[in-house]
Amino acid sequence: MVLEGPGKGGKDTIGKSLAGEFLKKGFRVIETYEPGGTPEGEVIRKKLFEEKREKLLSPEDELTLVYEARKYTMEKVVMPALALPDKTVVISSRNFLSSFVYQEASGVPRQKILDFHRKNYLDMGYPMPDLTLLMLVDHKVAARRLGYIGSDGDAFDELGMEFLKQISIGYGEMAYQSMRGRGQLLGRLEVMVIQNNLMPEEHLTAEAVCGIQGYAWRKVEEYFGLDEEAEGNEPGLEYHRISPLERSRMRR
Repeated sequence: MVLEGPGKGGKDTIGKSLAGEFLKKGFRVIETYEPGGTPEGEVIRKKLFEEKREKLLSPEDELTLVYEARKYTMEKVVMPALALPDKTVVISSRNFLSSFVYQEASGVPRQKILDFHRKNYLDMGYPMPDLTLLMLVDHKVAARRLGYIGSDGDAFDELGMEFLKQISIGYGEMAYQSMRGRGQLLGRLEVMVIQNNLMPEEHLTAEAVCGIQGYAWRKVEEYFGLDEEAEGNEPGLEYHRISPLERSRMRR
């Protein structure tokens, strides 16, 4: 499962909450994030953010670094999880949809990202997530939250209001495409959209966060049928493997 969306949209908070609920259901839970999540990925993350701040990266170099970090996440975290004998869920903050939003906002044409994705993700046989939760947040809300809690060292969060607006619009487009069942990416990707625009005012934060967490789990529980204790039907969760035939169809 993947949580996507702009910075300060609630991905980490919701991810921790979902992990706890899956643990209660008897799942093994593996949490990760992009870019990073592995020792090699952390080195790439540091390089990416430092050079992004110093304006030393071309948009294409940025795309290459993100996918290089993603390779380690897939090969060292996700793929080994598929081989575990017990029921396991991987919860990742970000995956490839982020590249189609952030790297396009940085200046890489959409078709070039798609071609790069085919070569460096689909053709590598990396799995598709069972479910993507797309956390939408308005750019003004994101900026205000950044004022409350900072950027957590994320260089992309520090690029100003116009960039935040582009990111918000980009994810909004993804949400629209997912609801219409259209798009080269989203046609084969299960996406649920969650609006998380409540402001982090001190007097309502706890109630608002609990409400969003509960809503997210109910949607996940319903989607995977985890609310049904069917005898002899253990709930299972794994990333979808992509066969060569499926990959060829996705290129059409």
